[in-house]
Amino acid sequence: LTQDLDSLEFPRFDWENNYVLYWNKMQLLNKHIYQLCVPRKGQIYDVMTTRGCPYHCTYCCNSSFKKMYAGKGKIVRVRSVENVIEELEFIKKEFEFVKIFNFQDDVFLVRKKDGWLEDFCKEYKKKICFPFVCKGSPREVTEENISLLKDAGLEYFHIGIQNSDRVNRE
Repeated sequence: LTQDLDSLEFPRFDWENNYVLYWNKMQLLNKHIYQLCVPRKGQIYDVMTTRGCPYHCTYCCNSSFKKMYAGKGKIVRVRSVENVIEELEFIKKEFEFVKIFNFQDDVFLVRKKDGWLEDFCKEYKKKICFPFVCKGSPREVTEENISLLKDAGLEYFHIGIQNSDRVNRE
């Protein structure tokens, strides 16, 4: 498990060396084709700020990952605020048609305790200022967390509410 996520390059688009299968033939990837293949005509850009999940839900693939990677480093790993903002600034500049960021983290609010969320929201509002979406668990949803996100540009928050026979009985 790579512990320092900031050491990983974020996606860069090389318009001269990337090909895609489009309309049944290999074509050089360009912004127009990219835009046609991404939801909302390319207006949404997916990004991840963490890898891993702190929970042990038996129905989720993350429980298998935890077993597979036991003893090989921290399961939940995070990117720095600076690194995330750098990627988003690059995307804003490179893709003029992107209008919303979709944070694909399993649990976006997992970093509340260390101040990451406050720092992120402050920098995002100051430097990015686009609407965004994220997802999480009801465990982290508080009025304070949602207010921070909303102030920074949160458009909507995906929340999964899972249950079991025990939950239904209780």
